[in-house]
Amino acid sequence: MKVLLLLSVLFLSLATAKAQVPTEEQTLLRAYWLGSISGSASALCELAKIEKITNEEAQVFMDSVVEAITNNPELADVHASATKFYSELKSEGSCKGIL
Repeated sequence: MKVLLLLSVLFLSLATAKAQVPTEEQTLLRAYWLGSISGSASALCELAKIEKITNEEAQVFMDSVVEAITNNPELADVHASATKFYSELKSEGSCKGIL
C-alpha cells in the first residue's frame, strides 16, 4: 500500500513538473506581438469608421497579419494567444462588426 502511495505521488509530481512558467523572453515576445495586433486593429478600425478603407479591407489586412504570425514557426509560443486575442477583438469593443 505504501509503495502504491509513493508511486502515485511520484507520478503526480512529474505531471506538474511539465507545466512550464513562461520565460521573460517569451512573455516579452507575446506582449510585443499582441500589442502589434492591437495597434494594427485599432488603426484599421478607425480608418474604416471614417471611411478611408472598407470593413472588408480592414478584415483582409488583419486576417493576413494574424495568419503571418500563426504560420511563423519561430512564433510558436504566440500562436494560440494571437488567435484568441484577435477573436476577442473581433467580437468586442469598438471594432465589433468592422473586423
